Amino acid sequence: MRGESLSRLAPVLETTPHWLLTGEDAPATPRHAPPAPAAHELPVFGQVAGAALGATLLSADPVETVPCPPGLARVRGAYALIVAGESMAPRWSTGDMVFVHPHRPPRPGDHIVVREKTAEGTRVTVKRFDTWTDRDLVTTQYNPDGEVRFRRDAVDAVHRVLTTNELFGI
Repeated sequence: MRGESLSRLAPVLETTPHWLLTGEDAPATPRHAPPAPAAHELPVFGQVAGAALGATLLSADPVETVPCPPGLARVRGAYALIVAGESMAPRWSTGDMVFVHPHRPPRPGDHIVVREKTAEGTRVTVKRFDTWTDRDLVTTQYNPDGEVRFRRDAVDAVHRVLTTNELFGI
């Protein structure tokens, strides 16, 4: 076992690395277990618009971090966004947070973040995924209820928003 591993293991066992190696110098009284490591933090990259016309630009740097839900704890590139606008109400309203898995492909009915590259940066919108056609990404918004299409060649990425059950690993 390497020294680094011994250094991490010793506090958990309430002893010292030296004692683990030699059996000598055991602490006279057990030490308290070390504090739990800080929870994994998830970056929040600003706001996502609920309306295609009011789509917002994705921040290049996180505007804040939040505790990572268990369902995203081991997902490379997972992130969160804050909803702006009411086009996805009652599912989400302004100020609600959506948690995004960038590697799971969407299924019809899943909620998604649509990312479009523009001259100004990456524009992001949240919608419900319906289908892909040869020319378009077809989505739905709730308020007002209607279909919203994005030109396929303008879509840089589609990332799935996880459900509450998925966020908790259920």
